[in-house]
Amino acid sequence: GILCTFAARSGAKHVIGIDASDMLDKAKEIVKDNGLSSKITLIKGMLEDVKLPSHIEKVDIIVSEWMGYFLLFESMLPTVLVARDRWLVKGGAVYPNKATMFICGANLKEHRRRHIDFWSDVYGFDMKCLVDPRDRFLGTYVDTVDPLSICTSEVSLLDLDIATVQTDDLDFDVPFRLQALRDDQLERFVVSFDTEFSQGLKKHVTLCTGPGSPETHWQQTVFALAAPLILKKGEFVVGRVIAKRRKSNNREYDVRMSFCVEGKESQKKVQDWAVRAN
Repeated sequence: GILCTFAARSGAKHVIGIDASDMLDKAKEIVKDNGLSSKITLIKGMLEDVKLPSHIEKVDIIVSEWMGYFLLFESMLPTVLVARDRWLVKGGAVYPNKATMFICGANLKEHRRRHIDFWSDVYGFDMKCLVDPRDRFLGTYVDTVDPLSICTSEVSLLDLDIATVQTDDLDFDVPFRLQALRDDQLERFVVSFDTEFSQGLKKHVTLCTGPGSPETHWQQTVFALAAPLILKKGEFVVGRVIAKRRKSNNREYDVRMSFCVEGKESQKKVQDWAVRAN
């Protein structure tokens, strides 16, 4: 509802909001209480199943906050693409209109200090028996990563142009090459994303979710390594990321990464992760 009210207040001729949840009923009250009933039409239902009002065939702009953790986890992007293909006028815009996924490497020093070492002295008491260090560092998790823990360069993994992307593009197999910034241990890969609002706009706006950017609820998605990779400054970490939507739930992902220090391919490591709801 809030995106609809913003759009109406910003000068949209008419706004259509679609939502399957019961919150739509409250959104209708908000629209009425703010004198916007003549400018906003709210439709309850799954986007794939609903129809636009009979007097509206196409729309000029689609706005959706579809992004999830790992950009695509529990993402609503496939639904946005249905709306784009069904209702967007030729030359129309979808906002955000671009999205880029990034990867870099990091150590666990700060994370270990906050989540493990903390329990060694809780107001003077040793409570480290409450935490198993192994449980803290395996699998995937969402965290605000300290920029000081980043130990490699950052590169883009995936670029999505929302005007042309297809659902099949949301499974991907891409290489990466990261350079070590210093002698360190690579103990986790960190994935973040940017989204861009630029098509047809004089002022471009970019939402950044990477380490060091203003914190968002997306934070960063962390892929913890089963064993650290020892790096020397200037060395390169080369690898691939294969990400596929799960057949049992296409809003979740299975991710496989293969990686090694460049020139040491015989020591290549392969690790699998599941990006899914707990």
